[in-house]
Amino acid sequence: MHWKTVAAIGALSLLPAAAPEPELRAGTWQNTTLIAGEKPIVASECEPARSLADAATTGLSTDPGCVWQRRTISGGTIDVAGTCPMSGGRQVVSMQGSYTATTLSLTTTTQLAGRSVTLRTTGKWVGTCNAHAD
Repeated sequence: MHWKTVAAIGALSLLPAAAPEPELRAGTWQNTTLIAGEKPIVASECEPARSLADAATTGLSTDPGCVWQRRTISGGTIDVAGTCPMSGGRQVVSMQGSYTATTLSLTTTTQLAGRSVTLRTTGKWVGTCNAHAD
């Protein structure tokens, strides 16, 4: 059986309200996601400036039943963990990484129905949106 997971940095309204987070720089971001045994997934997108809390946790359930045990995004460090209801049970999510205004390094592990998948994503700001094609 092959697993195919696509990860991208995008908007999210999952995490509880908190103080404003550091912003990722507006412009073209190139993101590379690695999954064991698969070819790297590389994507470039024009992104607005936004909080790291919005960007670091894309793709998770927006169900209000999500419970976050940890939510630390400060000082260049990301440490988030929680559970969300999903079909087939509860999904356990863990994210650790680091960031600056122009870089992002994130390891995300999800567990659901006895299976675990780990994604390693790196992102870098490569310029203004007008200077680079998406």
